[in-house]
Amino acid sequence: MDFSDPACVPVVWLTHLHFLRENASLRWAEMMHAGWSFTLSPQARRQPGIQARATYLAEAELRRLERARLYHLDPVATATSKTTVSRMQDVRELVPSTSGLLVWSQPVHHDDGVGIIAASWGPADDGGLWISWWSDAAAAARHVGWDADTVVQTDGHLALHQETHILPMSWPPAADEPTDPGYPIFSPLFGAWQAMANETIIATEQPVRAAIRKQARAIGVQVAPVLACTAIQAPLADTGASIPEDGLPDARIVAEPYQWIEGLYEATAWRIAKIEYELRERFPGIFELLNHEAARENPDWPRWCWLPLQRVADILEENYPDPSSAGFVHRTRHLAILAAVAAWKASGCPVVHPHTDLQDRTRPGIDVLPADLPARLPVHCLYVTFPTLAGSLGWFVFAEWNPNEQRSELTFVFDTHTEDGVDNLTVQPLHLVGQSVREALSATQSAMLMRLMTLSGQDGLPVTGPGTEFDAQIDQLLAKIGPQVALVDFLSSPDAEFLDTRVLLGLPSTLTWPPPPVERPIQLWLLDQTAVNG
Repeated sequence: MDFSDPACVPVVWLTHLHFLRENASLRWAEMMHAGWSFTLSPQARRQPGIQARATYLAEAELRRLERARLYHLDPVATATSKTTVSRMQDVRELVPSTSGLLVWSQPVHHDDGVGIIAASWGPADDGGLWISWWSDAAAAARHVGWDADTVVQTDGHLALHQETHILPMSWPPAADEPTDPGYPIFSPLFGAWQAMANETIIATEQPVRAAIRKQARAIGVQVAPVLACTAIQAPLADTGASIPEDGLPDARIVAEPYQWIEGLYEATAWRIAKIEYELRERFPGIFELLNHEAARENPDWPRWCWLPLQRVADILEENYPDPSSAGFVHRTRHLAILAAVAAWKASGCPVVHPHTDLQDRTRPGIDVLPADLPARLPVHCLYVTFPTLAGSLGWFVFAEWNPNEQRSELTFVFDTHTEDGVDNLTVQPLHLVGQSVREALSATQSAMLMRLMTLSGQDGLPVTGPGTEFDAQIDQLLAKIGPQVALVDFLSSPDAEFLDTRVLLGLPSTLTWPPPPVERPIQLWLLDQTAVNG
């Protein structure tokens, strides 16, 4: 199923109705017998036995879904849903419709390799709100080794992931508290609702195909037009600061000096989310495999390295078809990109925006090689972001350990192409050898050339030295890499000061730098306190 197409939503809705009518009660009873924990309303608890409870849950979900408005969020709206902060209120006033089914164009969270792709909601039997989150059934089936086509034929395109029952006049802490375990799935849904209320996500009705309408009539239901949603990316108007009684600002109403923060956050979140999504599509389950390997006890590599690239290569070769067939350079790119994104996620998803003044402050050190930098990095990997007229651009940086050479390295993954996505990322390693960045770059590029010549069957040595083309290329690389090394050196020093941007936006924050090493929605930090005054 192509969830990126709004036309998928009526199909998903229709097959899900069939599942709820025909198979859900039996399937959910089997899950209950197997120990799966379901959220039960008071009415459901009063049912006599597991099968009766499963039947009650399926019928209640069916009633909600039959009356649901259908929503589809395109990639920009999906990114916005993950970055919009919801404001505490009566949830019944926040939901865009009494009952609804919302499908994101790509997963908003992965739990044990399974991506959350949809959510539905509607009245609970006590007057509260019932919410269900759904994963891609085909992807979930493949993840556990089942035949995806068979699962979809019987269960539809959605698999139940989690439910919650929100009591009347209450607010779930997981909606806006990043430390809450439920935050990764609550936040995108509540963020989508808040963005719709703010009109930063706007909807356009899209007619449903005649064939789908005919199928719906055949089972006695009417299918509503799909509300195809996108996000407004234009800068917000200067409305001045306005803090309501609950102490949290409306997401649209932020003091003018800080409005750029929201735009930078959303643009950066979208770029990184697309990279992660493409990697998961190409290498299903890869991040779970890497996390498992990185978490091993007593590793034979330094702790400042999250996972050596050689281990990443071993995992690819063991679990995916011949990654080496793409060639040395392309394979090396994928290793570095996978390692960067996985280490960044494991580091708490930190994104840093350095103040522009830092460029002048760090310029004198652009050819100074900080050989001890890997041990001083505050996190295993971070992403540095910059606003541009074309949106945000940035780069990952992480520390690498080469076990064969017993050598520490830095690896930069540049996300600086105007077109985002994995295929537009470039990788630049830096072997931390020699006395200067230039010497380190020369050693790095020379080793890579030797490797390429060996693989291609060429004899001899690379032509290097003063006045050569190689020497000119090293000068160009130094102009590009030197400032990045100096910046990373500074942010790893005691002089660096970090500020959580949520504080500037008047939002509650319990995080301090460096963030705890747990996966969370991205957190944007300002580097150097002068950024507050900029």
